[in-house]
Amino acid sequence: MLRCLQKIRFLCKLGMVLLSAAVLASPVYAKGAAQTQNYEVLGSAPILNANVENARQKAIQNSLVSAVDLAAADILPLQTRVNNFKLLNDLLYIKTDDFVQGYRVLTEAGFEGTYRVLVEATVSIERLRSALHQAGVTAPPKALPRVLLLISEKRLEDLDAHGWWQQPDAAREFAAEEAMRQNLLQKGFAVVSHDTLPDDDSTEPFPAQALLSDSQAVALGRRFEAQIVIVGSATAGIAPNTMGADIKTYRADIDARALRVDTAEEIGGITRDAVAVNADHVAGTQQALSAAGMLAANELATMIMSKWEEKAKTPTAIVIRLAGAGNLANFINFRRVLRGLNGVKQIQVSDLTADTATIDVAYDADAHQLANALMRQTFDHFGLRINNVSDDTVDISLQPETTVEHHP
Repeated sequence: MLRCLQKIRFLCKLGMVLLSAAVLASPVYAKGAAQTQNYEVLGSAPILNANVENARQKAIQNSLVSAVDLAAADILPLQTRVNNFKLLNDLLYIKTDDFVQGYRVLTEAGFEGTYRVLVEATVSIERLRSALHQAGVTAPPKALPRVLLLISEKRLEDLDAHGWWQQPDAAREFAAEEAMRQNLLQKGFAVVSHDTLPDDDSTEPFPAQALLSDSQAVALGRRFEAQIVIVGSATAGIAPNTMGADIKTYRADIDARALRVDTAEEIGGITRDAVAVNADHVAGTQQALSAAGMLAANELATMIMSKWEEKAKTPTAIVIRLAGAGNLANFINFRRVLRGLNGVKQIQVSDLTADTATIDVAYDADAHQLANALMRQTFDHFGLRINNVSDDTVDISLQPETTVEHHP
């Protein structure tokens, strides 16, 4: 008994230093797309009745559960894991030996009645995928991007073109944009509603003009957390053909282009026209605008889907500059939450000092969307302060709960 107590006291004095050093030297990493993948995980267990060895074994087992869970997170999105949690618990978490091919304890320590281990575990991704497939747990099809439509419209009775962003609260309907919205929704796109304005506390007004530049369109896309913006204009007028005194032909022309919000790159652009025949000029122009919008949406959707599949194969490289990493528990918690975010493919700690860390992240979207995703997370005992976001960098401070401030 005395020997065990002496061992606990010794580990309490030196263990956390060793554990910190190990985390700094060996960040989480993965080995390519191989059939196995390595995960560095922290496991802990209470030391009961001074039985250090029993606590150590339980801590190792808990770390292996975490490793299998991280591997499952690389395969399945969060909502799928939530919906199938009981099944995953029976299939994976109580049968870690079926998937963990080996492990090694990098370092270990006792602290205030708790034993912790830092473990590198090798998980068989092939076996894990096979077990999930046999159980009928599969990831849903890859989500198509969130699209914001920015199509100005000039009808027969209008002197100038109008865009919804000029008067967001106005009740005016935009026929071409509505037709595009319905078409994209049917194809599986998430179309951002501009009925609800972004809750970003920004004092920057929306553009005053109907015809937007690429930079203005992308800026609006970021405010509405879109991934793609379709920007352009639609114009309706009377065509030369008539039938009798009342029935006229109405023509609508649409010019639109799709832009990626993260890079402002143009995915593609189209110019199309459509006609409608009607005795009523309001109904005729609406029909022509709707038909032109449908044609435009069909072609732009094909362009976007093709480019989006290519984009999914090459995640964006984002650098997180983290302050407050000196608190080891908070740093580990932040890394765990970051790694679990949908769209995060890999994280790598590339630099560490006493209180700061640089984390390289491979992410399916841009830095602004990563910052927004992190702001929606909750953390035990600390909060996030987003200090700055650029195209490929996010500056974050980990702050104790008593000093957390909100900075959009």
